[in-house]
Amino acid sequence: MDEAAFDTLFRDNAPRVYAYARRHIAADQCEDVVSETFLQA
Repeated sequence: MDEAAFDTLFRDNAPRVYAYARRHIAADQCEDVVSETFLQA
């Protein structure tokens, strides 16, 4: 996947992943979960 496609994917989906994580874990861990999600994808 090229960088522009990844940027679009991240921009479009990161807020949803963050919201999901926020419902299940502490707020201070959400950014790490979002980052890890996209590193694995």
